[in-house]
Amino acid sequence: MIIRLLFIFIMVGIALTLISCSGETQGTDQVKDSSTYAAKEPGSTRLSFAAYDLSGTLRHSKEWLGTQPLVVNIWGTWCPPCRAEIPALVQLYNEYSVKGVEMIGLAVNDTPRKVQNFADQNEMDWIMLLGDREVVQALGITGSVPTTIFYDRNGKEVTRFIGAQSHEVFREAFEAIL
Repeated sequence: MIIRLLFIFIMVGIALTLISCSGETQGTDQVKDSSTYAAKEPGSTRLSFAAYDLSGTLRHSKEWLGTQPLVVNIWGTWCPPCRAEIPALVQLYNEYSVKGVEMIGLAVNDTPRKVQNFADQNEMDWIMLLGDREVVQALGITGSVPTTIFYDRNGKEVTRFIGAQSHEVFREAFEAIL
């Protein structure tokens, strides 16, 4: 009986953790606009998307994708696994940005103020965008964050990780896109 109760508590705990990172939290001052989009470029396999940065400027993936190696990290300030992998990403971004790798943080279900404060406190010096459901779905994300996608300098997706990853796993992926 005790084992059965323990099992139930563990399963409920796992379910709550998964729900907490499903991207369904509410943000009160999220930037939402119908001009955000994500789609395949005509005649290409390259993904094209647009999302607002923290200052409210609409940014387009063509600024980075296909011009240099790119890492897109879909995350949220409210997501414990997302927060757990940030120190590894900070260290690797500092190491690989000087080699030409760009990184974009695509925060979902968050507010510009929360994202900016969290990024400042954690020395996340890469580009921060606010993702809406349309952009996230077009990237092939079905609600699981963190998700990190690695693109080579030609804009081809090399690998993607769903869930928090270790420093070593990320390092191999950074090396693969150089």
